Amino acid sequence: STHGRPSSLLPRLDPFLSSPWYPEGMDYLYDAKTVRVVDGDTVILQLFKTFSLDVDFGFHIKDNVRLEKTAIIDFRLAGVNTPEVTGSTKAAGLRSKKELERLLSLGTLRVTTSKADKYGRWLAKIAVTLPTGEVLDVASALIEGGFAVAYDGTGPK
Repeated sequence: STHGRPSSLLPRLDPFLSSPWYPEGMDYLYDAKTVRVVDGDTVILQLFKTFSLDVDFGFHIKDNVRLEKTAIIDFRLAGVNTPEVTGSTKAAGLRSKKELERLLSLGTLRVTTSKADKYGRWLAKIAVTLPTGEVLDVASALIEGGFAVAYDGTGPK
């Protein structure tokens, strides 16, 4: 489990995490808030990350340094494809968008990132921790609800 969450919801993202630039076992998880839902599989999130470092200055002088960072990033939901919100699929696309908005409002968000897609959006797995403590995988919920289809990034959308 990762931070008390089932590892199936927030998997290690190899080879991303096996790069020599990223220490073994380091998590790339972010707390997040929704800025805007673009469509059923694209969302703009504000990420929050706190870094903490214990520092020993010597002479029995020790301190802890905290750095809090935020960023606003466009994400494409990894593993799913939803109907477009324009053209012949507009009605279904708007239903998918509304469902994504609903899911993201159910609790606190945790995001695991991966590589960028061909349009420059970062791919993300988003988990929602409900007030009950249950963790909901957003992509799976969209698929199970009939709002999205599984998509591995290859072939036609």
